[in-house]
Amino acid sequence: MAAVGELLELLSSAHERALSLHAQLCDWSHPPATRELVVERGERSELLVPRSRWRGAGPFPRASERRRRVLFLRPDRVRVEVSRNHQLVRVGVRNGDDWWRWDHLDGASTGRLSDGPLNARMPLLVDPPMLCPARLIASLRLEPAGVGVRAGRDVVQARGLLRHKPPSAPAAIFELEFDAEHGTMLRYAAIEDGRCRRLTEVLEITYDVPIEPDQFSPACVGADGCEVRIADPPPARSA
Repeated sequence: MAAVGELLELLSSAHERALSLHAQLCDWSHPPATRELVVERGERSELLVPRSRWRGAGPFPRASERRRRVLFLRPDRVRVEVSRNHQLVRVGVRNGDDWWRWDHLDGASTGRLSDGPLNARMPLLVDPPMLCPARLIASLRLEPAGVGVRAGRDVVQARGLLRHKPPSAPAAIFELEFDAEHGTMLRYAAIEDGRCRRLTEVLEITYDVPIEPDQFSPACVGADGCEVRIADPPPARSA
C-alpha cells in the first residue's frame, strides 16, 4: 500500500518543481479490424442516395505514426506541434485560459475556457495527459510495476486496469511509465486482447530549459492561418 501511495503522490504533485520542459514524442496506433457496414442516406439531386461505410477502422486497418513536440512553461503555458511524414499538420497553443489551434485541413480556431459552459474543457491537443498524469486516477486502477529508464530519465513503472469497463469493450491493460522526479508520463501503452493498440513514448525530454514567452502566443501564426512558424528548439540542458 505504501508503494501505491507513493505512486499516487508522484502523479498528484507532477511538475511542482519543474519550471519548463521540452519533449519529443512518438504516437503509434493500430486499431482493431471491424466488419460492420453502416448504411447512410444523403440528399443528392433531390434523391435519397444510400451510402455505406465501415464502422470503425474497417477490415484492413493500417498502423499510423506521428511525432509530437511539446513545450511547457509553468504554470499553464503549452505549445504542441504534430507532424506526420515530416510534415507539420497541427499546432496548438495554450496560454492560461486562452487557446488556439491550427490544422492543415480545418484551418485555425481559438477560444477561451472562461467563455464556455461550466463543464467546458481545454482541447486535448493543448492539455495532453503527459502533463496531467493525475487525470488517470479517475479512470484507471493503478499499481506499481517496477522501475526503469526512459529517454535518459529514471522512471516509475505502473500497470493500469479500467475502473469501469463497458460490457462491449475488449479486455484492456495499460502499461505506463512516469518520470521519477517530476511525474511526467513518459510512456503509455494500451494493450487489448493481448495486442498493443496504442503507444506513446517520449523520445527526448529536458527540464528547466529557457523558452521564449512568444512561443505561447498565436502571433507566431501567419495572418492567413496557414503559414505556421515552427519554433526553433530551445537550447537543451539535460536535467
